[in-house]
Amino acid sequence: MLEVMKSNYGPAGETITLKWNKGLFLPVAGMSSFQRAAAERTAEDLFLSLLDGFNQRGNNICAKPSARNYAPTLFAKEKQAKQAGIRKADLEAAMHRLFEASKIGIQPYGSPCRDLTKLVRK
Repeated sequence: MLEVMKSNYGPAGETITLKWNKGLFLPVAGMSSFQRAAAERTAEDLFLSLLDGFNQRGNNICAKPSARNYAPTLFAKEKQAKQAGIRKADLEAAMHRLFEASKIGIQPYGSPCRDLTKLVRK
């Protein structure tokens, strides 16, 4: 592992994984920080798009992992997610980032005694 401790014009703390090959240290192919950020943004945009579509159709989507209508599970089965190569784990991470950014929230619905909630865009 090569860790960048200080860089005048770049991010500090970035790590690069290297492997020894025939007398040379070569970087291991992987996603750069820019590629990772772009992939995360794509997953977040897809999550919000699918959430809007499900809510417009009246399908209540939940944030509880044990629920049958757990958002990342249902969204990963959609055609758009499969075409973009976005998996359930990517959508779960996107959902957590969207919660932290206050872009989505939980709203109660139905009878108060049943404690039902759904995901909505803020």
